[in-house]
Amino acid sequence: MTEQTIASQTFLGIAEALAVMEAAQPEGWGDKVTQKLPPEWIKTRKGPGGTDLEYIEGHRVIELLAEASGRRFSFLVLHSYIQPSYGRQLVVRNQKGYRDPVMEVDCPSCGKPFRYVKGYNVQQIQCMHCKTQLPASLYPGTPVLEPQPPIAHVLGMLIVPGVGAVSQWGSKVLLGGADEQESAFKAAATDAFKKCATLLGIGLELYDKDEDDKDEDKAIGPVPMPSYAPPAPMPSVPTQPAPAPQATAPQPQPAAPASVPAAATPELADWPQDQVERMKDLREKLGIPADNRAALNPLVSAWSGGKLTSYNQITPANIKEFCDYMESLLQGAEVAN
Repeated sequence: MTEQTIASQTFLGIAEALAVMEAAQPEGWGDKVTQKLPPEWIKTRKGPGGTDLEYIEGHRVIELLAEASGRRFSFLVLHSYIQPSYGRQLVVRNQKGYRDPVMEVDCPSCGKPFRYVKGYNVQQIQCMHCKTQLPASLYPGTPVLEPQPPIAHVLGMLIVPGVGAVSQWGSKVLLGGADEQESAFKAAATDAFKKCATLLGIGLELYDKDEDDKDEDKAIGPVPMPSYAPPAPMPSVPTQPAPAPQATAPQPQPAAPASVPAAATPELADWPQDQVERMKDLREKLGIPADNRAALNPLVSAWSGGKLTSYNQITPANIKEFCDYMESLLQGAEVAN
């Protein structure tokens, strides 16, 4: 459909709508539009989140509209197109029912991509090819997307003399074989027609049910909360004034290495200074700032196989092995690049 054809049909639709606006409203329009739907007309289908949605079929809408308007209505297709869909994040439900995203990572050791489920408490991931353990904080990966089918869209205009002209979009997902795809635009046009009819009052009963349910909830009123007595206040105990501290000369404290807090640091002379500087250099290359040493915790856990969980547990006896582990991560990343 060319732009000229779209503009021409749009102009004809608007001209026809303006021509019929001055016509008299069909007799009994309001009563016929708002009449209660027969129960056998109402169908049910599954909606988002597993909810049940009620609807009526297209030929039922035509029957209601024809009866209410005296068969004086017209429907125009103003525009149609196919929209490509974006991919959807692939997720896996965990034991608690939450959706955990699936990520893809290139292994720095073997260079092959592998996938893992990114849970909130996942600290280590393992390559499915070479079994290399990697810290999840340093290798977050990229989201794995599921391809989605394209969608057919139709813009329609419904005109009822003496009532008005309304327009709405309808859509249909392009699924199945050629037989189903052949009728995609017809299904999208029917969807647009039904939505236009809703704007004129056809089938509003199905949409009013949600509001009726809300009114029933309001009529019931809020559930009263059980009353309780506040706990009795604790009796006050007279306190003795604290003795004044005696003035003492401040004792000099040894400075701590850059990677270990002073509270958990042995004497400065016990630390191998070459490894302290090496650890600082490796930390900077890994992009871990000096004011966020807690980011080292996943590395400590991965290096120790879960036996250690905090950078505070790094000691003069194991600092060299931990530095060797960090250097191996950097070398693996360089190989992957």
